[in-house]
Formats: sequence, structure tokens, C-alpha cells
Amino acid sequence: YQDQVKEILGVPEDVRVVSLMPLGYPKKLGTKTGRKPLSEIICYNKYTS
Repeated sequence: YQDQVKEILGVPEDVRVVSLMPLGYPKKLGTKTGRKPLSEIICYNKYTS
């Protein structure tokens, strides 16, 4: 989606988007879901898929 992201955000053609961090508020408040332990989402010194 490089081209769409660049167009929406006004990113120059010679710049490559490698990461985005979407932030915002929910439309309505609900119950919170549990968080995964950090050991399930963070990798140190290795690649995992």
C-alpha cells in the first residue's frame, strides 16, 4: 500500500515508508481486552515469524 499511504499522508515519491503507528480513540468505550505477555510479542537478537 505504499502508493496509497504516500498519497494520503503527502509523503514525497523519493521517501520509503517503512513503519506506521496508528493512534486514536475508539468510537465507543467498551470492555478492555487482556494484553499479551511481552515474551509473546518481542524478540531479542533474532528473527521470528
